[in-house]
Amino acid sequence: MNNNKILNLIVKYGFGAVTAAVTMDGYRRTILNDRRNGQLDMIQKERESLSAENQKLLEDKIQEGLKQTKNKVAMVNYTEAADEHYKAKTNFDKDPSLYNKNELAKANKKLVDAMEEVKKLDLSEMFFSLYNNYIEFISNLSPDKLVCVFNIIIDGLVFSSFLTVLGIMLSEQVINKIT
Repeated sequence: MNNNKILNLIVKYGFGAVTAAVTMDGYRRTILNDRRNGQLDMIQKERESLSAENQKLLEDKIQEGLKQTKNKVAMVNYTEAADEHYKAKTNFDKDPSLYNKNELAKANKKLVDAMEEVKKLDLSEMFFSLYNNYIEFISNLSPDKLVCVFNIIIDGLVFSSFLTVLGIMLSEQVINKIT
């Protein structure tokens, strides 16, 4: 008997319950879409509200990033070309066949092209960027750390000078022993 009552309830109210659930789900999705659209509208308004000055600064930053990337790519290409040329030269020295000669010619052409690309770069931008990064790093240091950095630089210069003088003295001794 209980099963009949449950079955009668499902038949009588089941379609209405399913219809209500579908309606509620549609209403929920509409609300979520409206919220998303509202957020997208807010984001679009923020983008449009950027002043021309901010857009110019952003474009300049993008251009600087592109130049740095171009410089890095050119240097990496040159390094790869130099490595390939060295390998081709080594292979040609081991086995001077026509194939290795052609590979050496290809590697040499690639190396020359990479060198031309490096020559076209504006290296002053790289040095200027390095200088700016150095100044930014130094400006963020506390006085104690600043003194330590300059002591390390001075110690490096003194050590380099010592090695230079030592090299000159040793080479002079070698020359005197030879003559």
